[in-house]
Amino acid sequence: MRDAVTSEETLAREQRALYLERVASAGRLFAANQLPQAWAVLDQCPEQFRGWEWRYLDALRKADSPGLAGHTGWIVRTGFLPDGRAVSADASGHVRVWDAAGRAPQWDWPIGNSPITALAVHPTRNWVAIADGNAVTVWDADTGKPIAQPARALWAAFNNDGTRLATAHNGTVQLWSVPDWKPVAELRGHEQKVTAGAFSPDGRVLVTGSLDCSVRTWDLETEKSIARRSVPLPVAALIFADAGRVLVEAHADAVLFTDPTTGALRDRLDYPGITRPAVATGPDPRSVAVSGANGEVVVWDLAKRRVTQTLRGHTALVSAVAFSRDGKQLVSGGGDQTVRIWDLAQRPEVRAIAEANGGGALSFAPGGKHAAIGFPVLANPLHARSMILETATGKETRRFPHGTDIAFHPISGQLVTGQAGGRLALLDPTTGKEVWNTSVPRHSRPPK
Repeated sequence: MRDAVTSEETLAREQRALYLERVASAGRLFAANQLPQAWAVLDQCPEQFRGWEWRYLDALRKADSPGLAGHTGWIVRTGFLPDGRAVSADASGHVRVWDAAGRAPQWDWPIGNSPITALAVHPTRNWVAIADGNAVTVWDADTGKPIAQPARALWAAFNNDGTRLATAHNGTVQLWSVPDWKPVAELRGHEQKVTAGAFSPDGRVLVTGSLDCSVRTWDLETEKSIARRSVPLPVAALIFADAGRVLVEAHADAVLFTDPTTGALRDRLDYPGITRPAVATGPDPRSVAVSGANGEVVVWDLAKRRVTQTLRGHTALVSAVAFSRDGKQLVSGGGDQTVRIWDLAQRPEVRAIAEANGGGALSFAPGGKHAAIGFPVLANPLHARSMILETATGKETRRFPHGTDIAFHPISGQLVTGQAGGRLALLDPTTGKEVWNTSVPRHSRPPK
């Protein structure tokens, strides 16, 4: 009888060890952006062992954004219209406007045979300015028809209130009034083609980058260049962030966060092997979306100086990203010729709510609003402390003596504590008062 029990226990331990290896393997595959393989391994995990780690990965699977197919070339630009529809452009010269549900193309505009080099969305009207080197054409996404063709250009951008359109042909930047599309200014100074630019949030300044390896700042009231600095390689993209206090520059292999006035480097993200990282900002001035390695898209928090979200699903490099107007969605596209629309508000996330040196028990209260962290009686009293935290904020609501193991009762929500000397107690976690206690006899050896 004893041998049978031992065999069952051994089998159970081996099965659980196999489960832990499989769920860990699924996590590693997910982190490497190999999603189909990750989900296949996740499904092989036995149901009786599936714990919080399995449910977390399964939640990531359910949040996975399905790709929108239809493009026949590398997707080079994406955007959101003011009404929430997504727009995407590919290297074969096609622009697609997707329906409000984000499931099917509403319009497919054949722009031409030249690669599309810029896509700018008007901030208040459903207009899209598209540049392909031969012309800048403004399309109405409501009627599906072009409404203006102001100039030849490689680059185009609207200012924040939509009253100006900037275009660039060779080294000259032109400003156009909107909606009559009349030229109002020319900015000359770059020696080669302008490839990137951004209006400041207040509309007073325009920053441009060129193949001449320079970044220029223009005062739009005087129409003069007020600053120029050299960069090692041409800038692929420029955007303002943090209410205009930070200029985001997409360089070969890196994204730089600089002071827009002095050009001083404030921070950087390195991505070796990516020749043109895509960048975007949304209504949250601190959040910047950046195309990362291995087909990932990351959201970088300027204040915290860390990645807050990583979006996985593309099977090739991502070359276009854009936030929706409310910041709740992000659209991306790249070499896999698919468009993905990510729901940022509903994606599961992992947050650090406390730092604890040492190891011990972790228990969640029924409902998940509180977590208990307990340390065994042999833990180093200089480092270990047992406590209850609010899971939403990480705020400590109660602390216990050194060397206390604690756990929530799964039904009543009361707290069971074990302390040195063999004392057990049942506490009310709200008041900290004991409901019941007892002493456990100590044994020189485990009882038979």
